[in-house]
Amino acid sequence: MQRINFYRNKVAINVLAKDIANARE
Repeated sequence: MQRINFYRNKVAINVLAKDIANARE
């Protein structure tokens, strides 16, 4: 369960980072 949450958090952070990068451009 903890490993799944870690993976989901990692994906969410990656999506957020992409959204921020797109907003800067």
